[in-house]
Amino acid sequence: MLYDFHFATLPQLDVLFFTSYSGRTISPIVNYHVSDDEITTAEMEKLSAEILAVYKQKWDKLKAVALLEYDPIHNFKDVMHEEIVGTDDKTVDNTGTQSNTGTQKNDGTIENTGTQGLDSTKLNTGTQTNDGTLSRTLNDKIYGFNSSNAAGENDHITAETTHSAREDDLTETFSSERTDNLSEEQSFTRTDNLTRTDALKETTDDDYTKTRDYDRYGNIGNITYQSMLKQEIELWQWSFIRQVLEDVRDFCTLQIYSN
Repeated sequence: MLYDFHFATLPQLDVLFFTSYSGRTISPIVNYHVSDDEITTAEMEKLSAEILAVYKQKWDKLKAVALLEYDPIHNFKDVMHEEIVGTDDKTVDNTGTQSNTGTQKNDGTIENTGTQGLDSTKLNTGTQTNDGTLSRTLNDKIYGFNSSNAAGENDHITAETTHSAREDDLTETFSSERTDNLSEEQSFTRTDNLTRTDALKETTDDDYTKTRDYDRYGNIGNITYQSMLKQEIELWQWSFIRQVLEDVRDFCTLQIYSN
């Protein structure tokens, strides 16, 4: 029989089966493959395939239960595994040239040439004459108190002659001369020649893997540890190999023992 029973080999199963059920009468399906009280290897393979067709799914599930690993006193377990794999590629390329070339020139001449002159003459010439006669009369009459009639005549007449002569001859000369001769020359030349080149390249190649494991287990609280242990004992009183032998017995034999 082409099946992995895991807990026992095929020769071991043969010994267990024949020592346990060899006295039973064969079933009709086994009798179908018997010829002249014998069963050939080819017929035996057909019989094995028929047994697997009936019981293989059942045995797979029972074997998985028998192989299951768990904590018998923890009836709650929540396990989650998450894995994220990715690549982060990025390239930044910055290349360029900046050029500034030029000439600045400033030439010039400032010239101030000239003469400033101030000439002046002031002339005052002339004669001033003052001729004349001054006549003055002096009355020396005498009057009584509260009387308008003079006591006597006594008039004096005075004659004065005045002669004045003035002559001015004034000459004033002013001469001023100023000469300015100013020459200024400026020559300025400036040359800028600037060249700037930037070549920047940045490349990142990051491979990353993120994993997260989440595991919770315990007892939900509605079953005592004693109850779970009792159920565990009852479970392992059951045997996967014994179950396989009983299934083959029911398929290949009848509940009748021969003499």
